[in-house]
Amino acid sequence: MVMQKKQILILVLALLMFPLIALFSEVQVTYEPVSRLKFEKGPYPFEASHFVLQIGTLTFTSTDNSLFDPTLFALDTPIHFGFTGPVTWYEQNGQPVYVQQETLFRMASVSIIKGQTGWNYMHSGDFQHGLADWYNGNINTNPFVAKIYLVSEQPASIYPDYASDPSNHGEYYTQTTGSFGGFNVVVAENNSGHYNGYEYVPVNGQEVPEDGTPPSAEIPFLEGGGNTPPPIIYENPDNPLPNVGYLLSILNETGFSIQNSYGTDKTKIAEAQLTLQNAESGKTYGVEVTFSNSVGSQTFSLHLDGQRTLFAIPYLLLFGGEPVTGSVPLDWVNLSSTAPNIRSIEVTGVDQNRADMAPAGLYQDTITISITPKDTL
Repeated sequence: MVMQKKQILILVLALLMFPLIALFSEVQVTYEPVSRLKFEKGPYPFEASHFVLQIGTLTFTSTDNSLFDPTLFALDTPIHFGFTGPVTWYEQNGQPVYVQQETLFRMASVSIIKGQTGWNYMHSGDFQHGLADWYNGNINTNPFVAKIYLVSEQPASIYPDYASDPSNHGEYYTQTTGSFGGFNVVVAENNSGHYNGYEYVPVNGQEVPEDGTPPSAEIPFLEGGGNTPPPIIYENPDNPLPNVGYLLSILNETGFSIQNSYGTDKTKIAEAQLTLQNAESGKTYGVEVTFSNSVGSQTFSLHLDGQRTLFAIPYLLLFGGEPVTGSVPLDWVNLSSTAPNIRSIEVTGVDQNRADMAPAGLYQDTITISITPKDTL
């Protein structure tokens, strides 16, 4: 078996034509969650005293420039979110003393309307979160963009300033209260606000029922879904974390005798080693590993002389003892900068009867291994 390490990007463009259909709503919305969450102090339009975390961005487009009171309906999203990490309330010998403590945050929205930038806390009662409560009337801004944040109820001064520890790349805060869940979006029918009539609008291509009920699948606030993110860093702005690099090596690659992989027997053909660069000591990381052949199928086969048009012998591939489905990612987690991070690659599941039918010769398959980093775990 010949193993190669490379990535192939295939772009497929399809032109789909549909008849024009009158939509119940003329507003479309996209939501993009932040892929790497991190706390900040006072980005505009917040003040320096605000300690904030951006969650995602909503973009509204309207065919007639009419947009009134855009609001999130989020049944499971609370008023407060709690994060536990280092904060300081006093100094000793001129230096801040830090303790691990939970502080509370509220959800807020930042938007620009007709050239004016404003922000507001979003929880306006029950499960309803207004995106532009600071503005009255037709928003008439196309596209209208609203950025979703969490804002601490405590001043930014209690969080690290790194002046006493400039070599520190950053501190982490763990969510200990609250649940993000998901949301749907409504807009008001007119200038009277959504309390006097609203309609659901599709987010990221949601299907909106014609009977006025909410879409069945809510949009998650967090990338990848889930209610709680991994620990989130407040990075030292003067000494930020370097990007983590992932170096994949294929070790001890070898051919094998097919008899050693009949049925449940298995034979090792190589090892995968992942070396982390610029990783933090004591932190663990994760990647998604994808094995694919030249046609992107979910099964694997050895072919005479490596030619896919010639006789084939199907086989199963194992990665660290875990069955591999072609072109479907597998998680490889608990990676660190100190561990060797090695997994075996094995072949099994060969049908002996099929192998006995094979013409004599050298049988090969070429596999592409792709690595996609996950967020720090």
